[in-house]
Amino acid sequence: MKETSTYAADTQLRWAFRELPQDPKTVFPELPELVGRLLLGRGIKDKESAARFLQPDYERDTHDPFLLCGMERAASRIVRAMQSGQRIVVFGDYDADGVCGAAVFSDFFRAAGYENFSVYIPDRNTEGYGLSQEAVARFLQEGAKIIITVDCGVTNTAEIAAAQKGGADVIVIDHHVVPPVWPDAYAILDPKHPEDRYPFPFLCGAGLAFKTVSAVLASANFGLVPGWERWLLDLVAIATVADMVPIVGENRALVHWGLAVLHKTRRAGLRLLFRNQRLQQNRITAEDVAFTIAPRINVASRLGHARTSFALLTGDAARAPEITAHLEEKNNERRALVDEVLREVRTRYGAQRPHAIIAGDARWQPGVLGVAANRLLEEYSCPVFLWGKGPAAHIKGSCRSNTVNVVDVLREMPGELLRDFGGHVHSGGFALNEEHLATFEEKLRGLLGDLPAAAPEPLLLDAELSIDAATPEIHAQIAQFAPFGRENPQPVFLFRRVPVAGVRFFGKDNAHLALTLEQSDGKPLAAVGFWKGRAGCARIRPGDIVDIAASIEEDFFNGGRTLRLRLAEISAAAYMYV
Repeated sequence: MKETSTYAADTQLRWAFRELPQDPKTVFPELPELVGRLLLGRGIKDKESAARFLQPDYERDTHDPFLLCGMERAASRIVRAMQSGQRIVVFGDYDADGVCGAAVFSDFFRAAGYENFSVYIPDRNTEGYGLSQEAVARFLQEGAKIIITVDCGVTNTAEIAAAQKGGADVIVIDHHVVPPVWPDAYAILDPKHPEDRYPFPFLCGAGLAFKTVSAVLASANFGLVPGWERWLLDLVAIATVADMVPIVGENRALVHWGLAVLHKTRRAGLRLLFRNQRLQQNRITAEDVAFTIAPRINVASRLGHARTSFALLTGDAARAPEITAHLEEKNNERRALVDEVLREVRTRYGAQRPHAIIAGDARWQPGVLGVAANRLLEEYSCPVFLWGKGPAAHIKGSCRSNTVNVVDVLREMPGELLRDFGGHVHSGGFALNEEHLATFEEKLRGLLGDLPAAAPEPLLLDAELSIDAATPEIHAQIAQFAPFGRENPQPVFLFRRVPVAGVRFFGKDNAHLALTLEQSDGKPLAAVGFWKGRAGCARIRPGDIVDIAASIEEDFFNGGRTLRLRLAEISAAAYMYV
């Protein structure tokens, strides 16, 4: 493995090796050099931290839920409500995190034999994000004494005040950006709360819902065996990966053990989804969750109603075929709508390097704009603000950035322009009335206009390997670092001067690329590059010699088990070798 600090294949690509603070052979002499290099590249610098990372332990790596500010108050109130038969309403957000968090509570209440509860998930298009006054009034009329929000609530000050005044105690379970004024709820569970001292601040909404159920069961077991709540970790794993929170610390343990539960899950909808997508249930990975499972859970609200994905997770076997077929149909529709948005934005901006992308069309479906914004952020490396209307009553948008706090940008807007906004530092959403659109875009361009043009982020390489290093032994070393995700990405390696034996394009519009590479002994090695089809790689021909950046992964397609490379980038300059 070379010690090169940077490597630029051509003028268009910049590949940089991760800088290591020390020599891995010195810090971790007992480990294979590649494992030591990957540890140091992830900021792990001592043997104790390495052992914790490589061998996740549930008891050691998860924290006492009562360390969360407000947990004692929230758990005792839920216990009291269940023991006295009070009406509980769980109000979940419509994305995968909120839906999985709502399912966590639903599974718990049903397992505990508690029937006086309901789950409400709002319609993304007609109701929008978070609690509404109409929903609160409905819950009060139904006799709700507790309203539990999941993955939303911290910005719903007026709605929560109305609920509390009407006689319902509101427990907010949220993890979004801190609002200027916190709502006067009965209890707030949010690691970003200024008074919170929880050791790990990156739990998602479903993770916090799981901690809440754990605290409730620590207070009263309701006839469930100790540790029963761990069967809910499949939901937590899906939500944690889908919400793109860091897969480190406690989240790493929750996803690690959640995938183990997912390998055994009895959820009929998920089991049928796995079969339809040709996924081997006992080998489901975080990548399968991110690219196959989560998109189909999220699409329900994007182009319909999230109650469908909630039913996928909690419903009986009889409805599973209907639900999975519906979600697959909507997922195909979502892809077409995203492609339309991408084509139009690329036509507007072409090969420019804009300070920011601000674009919209009343025809665009708001539910697909987050997906489109993510793709454009990867492509243009600048803040992206997209808006649409579709069937919604007013303009809705999504924003993404890897350089600015999008929620702070929206907070700088004049108060009369936005109906609502919120989200995370680099991922947010907003809503406004159509008559304010021109002013909104003008103000937004002004706020973003002073930002310097963002240089493309280099692709970080973990090491340089020979193409012959794609072996089961090397893959086993890499697999110790799974589950992969934000802040623990799948390792990417540089492979130089690799012969191309075969080229194939596949998928709609030949969007994806499949290569057959050749190892030094002449053996073929498959490589796949999703979204790297004819648009970017049409020049590749059999017989070319290429430099590639890629991950080593296992492919279990159709029940097989082979190694392949997942392409990150291919150097065009390498064609000059031939």
